[in-house]
Amino acid sequence: MVTFDTDQDEDAIVDMSFLDCIDFLSIESCSEIEVHDHSNTQVVPSDYFESISDNYPDTSQLYKTDQAFDSKNEARDWCVGMGKKNNCVIVTPDGVCRKRNEWTTGKGSRFELGCERGGVHRIRGRRKNGNVMEEPRGKKRKADTGTKKKGCPFKISVLCGADSKWRITVRNGQHNHDPPESLVGHHTSTLSETEYCKVVKMYNDGAKPATILTAMKREFPGIVCHIKTIYNAIQKSNKISGDGRTSFQEFMHLCAENHYIVRKRTNMGQEVTDLFFAHPQFADLANTFHDFVILDNTYKTNLYDMPLLNVVSHTSTRAQFTVALCFMQFEREDNFVWALEKLKELYLYDNVPNVFLTDCDQALINAVKIVFPLSTHLLCIWHINKDMMAYCKPIINPPVKKKKKKGDEENGKVEEVILKEQKPQSEIDKANKEKRQVDWLKFKDDWTSVCNSRTEEVFDVNYKGFEAKWIVPYGKAFRYCDKQWFKPHKKKFVAAWTNKVKHFDNHATSLVESSHGRVKSYAVSSKGSFPTFFKAVHRMFDNDLTRLLQQFEISKTQNKWRYAKEPIFKLLIGNVSHFAMRSLMLEKQYPSMIGSDKDGCICTIKLTMGLPCSHVMQTYCDKREPIPLSVVDPFWRKMSLRSVNRIREEKGFSGLSVLIDIKQR
Repeated sequence: MVTFDTDQDEDAIVDMSFLDCIDFLSIESCSEIEVHDHSNTQVVPSDYFESISDNYPDTSQLYKTDQAFDSKNEARDWCVGMGKKNNCVIVTPDGVCRKRNEWTTGKGSRFELGCERGGVHRIRGRRKNGNVMEEPRGKKRKADTGTKKKGCPFKISVLCGADSKWRITVRNGQHNHDPPESLVGHHTSTLSETEYCKVVKMYNDGAKPATILTAMKREFPGIVCHIKTIYNAIQKSNKISGDGRTSFQEFMHLCAENHYIVRKRTNMGQEVTDLFFAHPQFADLANTFHDFVILDNTYKTNLYDMPLLNVVSHTSTRAQFTVALCFMQFEREDNFVWALEKLKELYLYDNVPNVFLTDCDQALINAVKIVFPLSTHLLCIWHINKDMMAYCKPIINPPVKKKKKKGDEENGKVEEVILKEQKPQSEIDKANKEKRQVDWLKFKDDWTSVCNSRTEEVFDVNYKGFEAKWIVPYGKAFRYCDKQWFKPHKKKFVAAWTNKVKHFDNHATSLVESSHGRVKSYAVSSKGSFPTFFKAVHRMFDNDLTRLLQQFEISKTQNKWRYAKEPIFKLLIGNVSHFAMRSLMLEKQYPSMIGSDKDGCICTIKLTMGLPCSHVMQTYCDKREPIPLSVVDPFWRKMSLRSVNRIREEKGFSGLSVLIDIKQR
């Protein structure tokens, strides 16, 4: 038995430094090793230190060199590099050896290097209760953990001589284990300072960990890192940048640092339940293009599974942008009302949005009516059609269901296709199935005709025809359309009423769905923290601002030939966005209304988009005069942020009414 006495600390530590003076070959004859620690003795079986045999050759010659190094870093790097060439992971030993590795200089200074599998595992955080070592209260050791340490005796000493040169001495060149086949997953897979900085830079630029790993292997061919190495580097970077702040404190710090507009709501326990924030420059842009707003929720954007309310609008170039974002605890009317109240505070003076477009969420519909009672609310026609089809199609044209007869598998019979059982019929023959398919197509066409009715009179005619045709054969489907949509919401989606609203040709929430995709494309993870999400959307905002300004400049400076050929567009080119010009070109080429009664003109482009209709353009063509700018709605003539800034300068307004003094936080 080999016995060691130690009184250094409460934990009994078996480390290679205790065995410096012992010939490891003699350990083979020991039955066990005792380490005395005041009150108790821990016994480590001798087979823990695997015996050194001929299977593990002496590697001393690989590390013997007459070279003298100018610094300890050079000496250490040489040893580590030589170890990599020979699939040996050389590290600074733990325990007592660490005390000898103080990075002092001068004659007599020394430090030691060893194998990563040297020493034994040290149990941390134990407390002493009498003569029994117990685990700390409230702490449980992880179930599936282990250690690489195996008591490997390999050791190298590096000493500083009188000439201040560092020389290498191999104390023990043998290992008690096979060399690894690959260095991936070992200590050498840690990143150097240069590699670490590269990973952090790519992550801050929005690259995902898998992309970072691919780029690192391409840029550093000899690197042996893996995906967990990248995640560890990212976590380390976030911890350093967080400076000890909690996740929410870091989020507020980032908002203050970038001058975001932030509002939060807490419950009785001072827990944050709702969080509203907006980019300052996009708040300015929202005041410039304040006529129209789209609202919709998206999911899977954060660690806490909180729904994210996305407020979106678009510029005169039809480029969508995010006005504000709001994390909400629930999708209830109260949460929506609070979020919309904060949105309302973003707008200066009388710049409150005139039109809101949402899906069919009743809580959101009620909230818009409460906070913006004077604004017009429209419903997304795409969502309405989707809901109608989901409810009515199974009634009119039920899906088929495959069902096997008994004994089909044994007899190899073909599966019989029967219709899903319906009331009052359970089986429908082939002719009836074809009829139902035709009925469904006709029902859908009639529904579309009612929704697209251009006037209230046309709506009444189409609606009565729709009712007379379908209330008897498919009364359940008709009653759904009538009670769910036409009676309560017809003014919010039927063209006869929406054509009287200046919604700038927005009938569906496709713009906000596109914005959802952009937000998620920038987010590194669907389970990221608030700071992680903020960094992602901040990159998105920066890129979006560049994209919007680029499109403004294109509309102002690029003269398209097809517009220049039209004399009536002479005053509009360069002063109106290209999207508006395209709409005017299409309207000019639309001849169906030309020659009819101009006083009874119902061209929707005048009311919905604020652009001159074909009758007006024909009038200017007849006069051979260009269309004046005053005929075009100011919305299409805005291609900068100067309008809001000018108002602020004239009225002496220095900032948004909701700008919080974040420094107080």
